Amino acid sequence: MKEKGAAATYGASANIGLIMGALYRELAGLKAVDVQYKSAPDSLNDLASGQLDFALYDPIVAMSQAQAGRIRILGVGLQNRLQSAPDLPTMAEQGIAIDLPSWFAAIVPAATPKPVVATINRLFNSVIAMDETRAFLQKFGTDPWISTPEDGQRRLMHDLQVWPEYIRIAKLPLQG
Repeated sequence: MKEKGAAATYGASANIGLIMGALYRELAGLKAVDVQYKSAPDSLNDLASGQLDFALYDPIVAMSQAQAGRIRILGVGLQNRLQSAPDLPTMAEQGIAIDLPSWFAAIVPAATPKPVVATINRLFNSVIAMDETRAFLQKFGTDPWISTPEDGQRRLMHDLQVWPEYIRIAKLPLQG
């Protein structure tokens, strides 16, 4: 890609793909041009035909397309390998320090009584710990994250600190 310079192209859609592409381009010292698509499936034909040199997809699209044999995943944008796909190298292992984990949370108003928060957390964690839930999440390239409300709050605060820089690098317009 470095040899191709500005003639290199990559496809991205959705904010996570746009951000990961911009971070990769900056950290790898590439001049590749981003081709933005409304949705990841819109870029698949261009990738398959060679019009794009590479693409960045969210875990659901990437895993389903890789499992169908349509794409080959070269690296995941995480610090550590996925438990669900331990054979996939991370971008960090390849010298590109990207760590963009996807996560979800159950969120309640700040004034919610601590016993209620603890009960909701216990119920969510019990569902996440189920073999069926783990298998479902891992099928889509997501490892279950069993956590505490305090861990979730720390993750949120961390992301609120680092994401403005990611947004700046990706030149995403601010939503008002």
